Formats: sequence, C-alpha cells, structure tokens
Amino acid sequence: MVMALHSLLVATFFAFLTRDRAVGRIRVFVFLFVGMMVGAMALAWVMYPYPVQGRL
Repeated sequence: MVMALHSLLVATFFAFLTRDRAVGRIRVFVFLFVGMMVGAMALAWVMYPYPVQGRL
C-alpha cells in the first residue's frame, strides 16, 4: 500500500515537472508508475530467498 502511494506521488510529481501537455503527462505518469511498481516487485522477488538477519 505504501509502495503504491509512493509510486503514485513520485510519478505525478515527475509527470508535472517534465511535461507541459496533458497527453505527455499521462504517458510519463503511466510509464513511471508501472515501471516503479514492476521494478519493486521484481526486486522483492529477487530478494525473497535471502532471509533478514537478526530475526527470531
């Protein structure tokens, strides 16, 4: 949930920062949001076999 909210806010910020027109903003927003969500899931999948040290 927090990861999705962070991705939403960052993608919105960079879409408004980098593009002037609505179509460009939407394209950048979708690309960044999907990219961050897929990237985070891929990183979590790669890290899954390695347990956190120090847990009981």
